[in-house]
Amino acid sequence: MKYTAALALSLSFGIAACGGGSTNPTPNPTPPSTPAPPPTPPSAVACPAPTPPPVSGWRVKVQLDEGYRKILDTRALVGPDAAYCTAVGELGSTCVVRAENDPFAPTCQNLTVGLATDTQRYGPTWYWVPPGETSRRLCLPVGTPGQEPGCKNHPTNQYFVLAFGPGTFSPCAANGVCHGIVIQ
Repeated sequence: MKYTAALALSLSFGIAACGGGSTNPTPNPTPPSTPAPPPTPPSAVACPAPTPPPVSGWRVKVQLDEGYRKILDTRALVGPDAAYCTAVGELGSTCVVRAENDPFAPTCQNLTVGLATDTQRYGPTWYWVPPGETSRRLCLPVGTPGQEPGCKNHPTNQYFVLAFGPGTFSPCAANGVCHGIVIQ
């Protein structure tokens, strides 16, 4: 009997020490969540106000003409948005993202153009359409040997492309806006 009473007393102290006999645990209060700060854009896309509108076209030119081999250069055009163009010192309602001498020209253009789908570098995705055809082909990767007709991505600048022979060479922004230049 003494043993049974001691066991019962011992069990009651044990249950009390464990929080009682309740099967419902006391919920721990959840601390209020703190909203995360918005992500800081990488320096490759830092662009002070005014924020450029979406790409609406391209200015493409032959930067270096070596006959069969050419280096093409491109600048994104935005608009029509006369207020934006005026705010960045450009004329008209369709203009380049920033003037070439503006220190933010490269990064604002990166923000507007986005990443090339094939290289994942900031700048346009380049395509080539052979003469007499309608299907476009991605330009070859940087470092591809040879100078077969078509194009190759420039080794250091996604806004340039190496063009070989005739055809239509087209830069395309991440929003799908493309423009081609015909090389004879």
